[in-house]
Amino acid sequence: MRDALRVLRWSAACGWADYRSSYSVRTWVGGWLLRVFAQVAFYAFIGRLLDDPARTAYMLIGTAVWFAALEVGFACASTAWERRAGTLPLLVVAPTDLFWVYLGRNAQWLPSGIATSTLSLLVLSPAFHTGVPPSRLLGAIPLLALTAVTSYGLALTVAAIAMRAFGARNIASNLYTGVLLVFCGVQVPLTFWPGWVRALAQAVPLTHGLAAVRAQIAGTEGLTGAIGLAVLSGAAWFGIAWLIFHGAAERGRRTGSIEFGD
Repeated sequence: MRDALRVLRWSAACGWADYRSSYSVRTWVGGWLLRVFAQVAFYAFIGRLLDDPARTAYMLIGTAVWFAALEVGFACASTAWERRAGTLPLLVVAPTDLFWVYLGRNAQWLPSGIATSTLSLLVLSPAFHTGVPPSRLLGAIPLLALTAVTSYGLALTVAAIAMRAFGARNIASNLYTGVLLVFCGVQVPLTFWPGWVRALAQAVPLTHGLAAVRAQIAGTEGLTGAIGLAVLSGAAWFGIAWLIFHGAAERGRRTGSIEFGD
């Protein structure tokens, strides 16, 4: 465990250094955050055009929470960078589990995604007059963190698949983003979809994290159950990610099938 924690520490430091080389405070606020605000506002305006305050609030909250899960999905790209940079074979031969490396290597997306989602909700909800009390918005912040963390397990699973099928990395990333947006209750209620789609959506942590946020904001029942399901589904995806990373590393060591570069 001590070795795993050391690997997590240094791989997280590497990921954070990479993140800081891409963003400064000014570029993050003026570039990324402004883009997120525009996208959340775009969907909220659809509710305004329909003259439906409830729909406006539904789409605004859903899209704001979605970004917590979307941003950790960038793990798919940053995992692929290691293969393109030619460092993946070196990581495979290192005396540690590949899962811990990537768990830390992509951790920088967690605080960024939580901050993005939180600011979108706190700033745009009053701007669109959703009528949500500030105390309930503040109470949703830990649930946004829960959504990001549990979604990280699914994102790492997609990243592990993309690492093995390097040519399909963009397809995998886009599928991850699209499934979250369309089928998890972000902008369309789950009740719209047939039963088999609703059943599959239960395996996605965002489905339950978003349900917890909506229950907290509306002051309705179901909060505890949604939190429990989010934790369970997130833990399951972390386990699946470990299996795929571990299997890829073992296969690469045995066969020498992990090459440098593309």
